Amino acid sequence: MLLANARRVVLLGTIASIVALLPLGVQAATTDVKVNGKKIGEIEFTKCETRQGVSAAGTAWGGADLRGGYKETDAAAAAAAGCAQLRWIQTITTNKPARGCTSPYVDPWPNPDGSSPYYWDDTDATSGADYGIDGRRNSNGKDLWFEDLPSRSKAGAPVDWCAVLCLTCVKADGTNVPIACFSWGFTIAADGTVTKKDATSLPEVPDDWWKAVEKFENTHAASAFGVKLDGGLTRIGTFPWSPTDSLG
Repeated sequence: MLLANARRVVLLGTIASIVALLPLGVQAATTDVKVNGKKIGEIEFTKCETRQGVSAAGTAWGGADLRGGYKETDAAAAAAAGCAQLRWIQTITTNKPARGCTSPYVDPWPNPDGSSPYYWDDTDATSGADYGIDGRRNSNGKDLWFEDLPSRSKAGAPVDWCAVLCLTCVKADGTNVPIACFSWGFTIAADGTVTKKDATSLPEVPDDWWKAVEKFENTHAASAFGVKLDGGLTRIGTFPWSPTDSLG
């Protein structure tokens, strides 16, 4: 089984830090993504804002809005490292889980496609949305776009909602290796104050991310889309990742 049994957090090492996100309309900082010692692309988040409002039913709510994406700069280096695709896997840890979930869990859960771990899902490549099955769908100038607008009712405050978003290198055999991870989210205080958590690059893959993905693979042993996460998720020893770092 390629998924390491130990719960120990895996250090990613010297990943560049995201500078605090700038206001909408101002160019944000980028983070280099390296595989096998070579830069293959950049991740940039161009929007991170607080959201709040009142529903048609009169329910006050709050949340956050994160948008950005991955831009490939060296396809040859990515291919040489064995990355057949690059995809997002996002997990959620919250005191107010939705849809009957138990934290931590893979987002979205349940997935619209039933057995895909990727954010958002795999049918969007043909429906014309921003997320593509091949991880190369152009949107907003990015090769792989990300957009999420989570929210919760203020009546349920206090709320703590935290996501871990990882870009994974998907190898030809379906193995997923996280190569860059970010945390972000929001809180709602008892008095209804909504505060965003800016997207921040992580020096390690959090244990909750592994727990959520392991929960997913135990529920969906084999993916209908050729991705077999059961025994197919490799923990890495160092970052930037190289094939010799795999612990499988």
